[in-house]
Amino acid sequence: MPGTQIPQGSTSEKQTRHQLALVFFVLIIVAVLVTAAHAQTYTVLHSFAGAPYDGLLPEAGVIMDASGNLWGTTEGGGAQNFGTIFRLAPDGTMKSYSFRGTPDGRYPESGLLLYKGSLYGTTTEGGDYNFGTVFKLDRINHLTVLHSFTGGDDGATPSAGLVRDAAGNMYGTAGGAGANGVGVIFKLDVNGIFSVVYAFTGGTDGSYPNSTMALDTAGNLYGTTTKGGTSHCALSGCGTVFRLNPAGNETVLYRFLGKSDGAVPLGVIKVANNLYGTTLSGSGTIFELTPGRGLATLYNFTDPREGTNPEANVSAGNHSLYGTTVTGGANDFFGTVFQLDANGMKTLHSFNGSDGRVAYAPLLVDAAGNIYGTTSFGGDYDLGVVFKITPQ
Repeated sequence: MPGTQIPQGSTSEKQTRHQLALVFFVLIIVAVLVTAAHAQTYTVLHSFAGAPYDGLLPEAGVIMDASGNLWGTTEGGGAQNFGTIFRLAPDGTMKSYSFRGTPDGRYPESGLLLYKGSLYGTTTEGGDYNFGTVFKLDRINHLTVLHSFTGGDDGATPSAGLVRDAAGNMYGTAGGAGANGVGVIFKLDVNGIFSVVYAFTGGTDGSYPNSTMALDTAGNLYGTTTKGGTSHCALSGCGTVFRLNPAGNETVLYRFLGKSDGAVPLGVIKVANNLYGTTLSGSGTIFELTPGRGLATLYNFTDPREGTNPEANVSAGNHSLYGTTVTGGANDFFGTVFQLDANGMKTLHSFNGSDGRVAYAPLLVDAAGNIYGTTSFGGDYDLGVVFKITPQ
């Protein structure tokens, strides 16, 4: 009955205490299980040691081949200190190719494209004219320069990776030079013939593209420019999201205003009919661009505890978006790895310096939910690491 007191030491009191204890125990077990379900194991797979035998300062992410090898680039290190292409085997063995500057290029900042057993990518400098290259590295570690940028109408200083269509043609961006001095989109066809398919004007169509593009099944290319589009952002423009059709016609899908929508976009990925990406301005944002509905800001990086300043685009997997920040997190200025899903933002790892810091590159998420990435600094020598996050 309401208000009835249970005498101390009675059977009813003991039963109540046992029941409460049981409930409390069950709640603890549930909490532990929930925590374990979301637990992550972070592992440093390799700490870069620098020249002459290893790379340093990886600014791009990694890709994985059918044998489980991870492939990537470092901007510096190697025999000439001009950067490397590396292969990290599942057993931890590291092998690399060292760039020589001329004629094969130097200082690669892009990720790699794997096609028919060969690797393709770009360097920001070097080559015949010192404005960068497009290269191919074959199975026997022989590098071929497919194009040396002249710094003229063909562009200069490419820092983004390549994408390939169903026919085997490859496309990329060069953020410098071009007919109007503000960057180009280029094509290397299956016969190795180089052509510029679009030269940015620096006006409403955007300027200075610097990210790897996305490609749909119809052959449309999607990407971003870091400036241009509107007269906001100190008159240089806040950047754009664009589509280039197979005929070479560009359509601007969104022009950033530098307000709550952000500015300086860092690329897009295509998931179904939607485009997702990040912007750098302020503390950074994650956005979704939906046909017919425009742009929506999914997340503003305003809480330093959850990371700030994403300097790489997001990756998709397991109904989530994954990415990195270069600052913020539990250890202040070292950055984080994050996951954004329907339940909100979750910090998967806060870098502490010894396990890496300052992650500039997009992540690789495999079918099992394992996450692979690089940091440009930190690790045993403070020259960057390759890491893996394993869900439990």
